[in-house]
Amino acid sequence: MADVIFPPNDFLAYWSGFQLLLQGGDPYNYDQLSQYQKSLGYPNGPGPIYYSPILFFILAPILWLPLSIALGIWGVLNIALILGCVVASAKMSNLD
Repeated sequence: MADVIFPPNDFLAYWSGFQLLLQGGDPYNYDQLSQYQKSLGYPNGPGPIYYSPILFFILAPILWLPLSIALGIWGVLNIALILGCVVASAKMSNLD
């Protein structure tokens, strides 16, 4: 089952919503999104999308990619941002 490889999360909701949008669907229609997520092997998918549609445009370069690649890039970006915040915090508190 897909949940073992990629547990449902917000990124999966946006990725599947973007793919649905590319197919002419409505990513904010919960029934359509849920059906699409079930077709991907997520019977209890991440659920509806709550954020503004502008996020589709911001994340479009990543959302165009296959899920496994997009999720890997998303994870690396998250780790890089966290490390950047740690470094910036250390510099601001004179701990460097």
